[in-house]
Amino acid sequence: MDGTEETKLLGDGEGDEPASSAPEKEPSLVVGCAKVNEEVTDSCLCGLKALSFATMLAGALVMAVNVFEIVDFQESYQAYALRGYATLFGLLIVLAELERPRLLLDYCRFLEFWSLKGLFVVFVGVLTLDTEADNNSALQTSAAIVVCALGAVYFVFGLFCVKSYRDYRKQGLHAGVEKKLKGPAPPAGAAEPDPPRAPPRPTAGADAPSWLDPRQDMA
Repeated sequence: MDGTEETKLLGDGEGDEPASSAPEKEPSLVVGCAKVNEEVTDSCLCGLKALSFATMLAGALVMAVNVFEIVDFQESYQAYALRGYATLFGLLIVLAELERPRLLLDYCRFLEFWSLKGLFVVFVGVLTLDTEADNNSALQTSAAIVVCALGAVYFVFGLFCVKSYRDYRKQGLHAGVEKKLKGPAPPAGAAEPDPPRAPPRPTAGADAPSWLDPRQDMA
């Protein structure tokens, strides 16, 4: 047997450590579903989500009312301009509730503060009304009242820092979900298991097989 085969056989024991049985990571989809499930079961977060959904519908209603008024005959170009602005602002309310796209919301940072957001929603509701009260239809008046009411709720919630409380509550729920999925933590002071060791490398000696003796190549 030549020296090349001996070197290969002697080197088989190096670096052949058994694969560590590391726990598989939970898929992100499972973690996301668990977080959503925790949020759904929380009554406080459900109420705030319902408020956000109602505001989104109110923004869509503002858009529909103002588009209908644009299609209808207007007395002046100023009325068309007001309807156009109200339509764009209604779209902005919908996008703010959807939080999409982020690039647009980065330029409208005031919508992240609920007190300022509430004032903006109230302004859009007032803008929906016609300058002359007699020209307002029942749909216009109803949409304006609903939007102004939702804006007032956002304004009051912003003064009481409800958004900060919502974010804190969501973080607590998410941390609890991740802790449940990771399993119980080991007790304090518990000794960590020793890492697996590689098998000893065979050496040529008295008890070793004769083919491991390098003197056989010299004969």
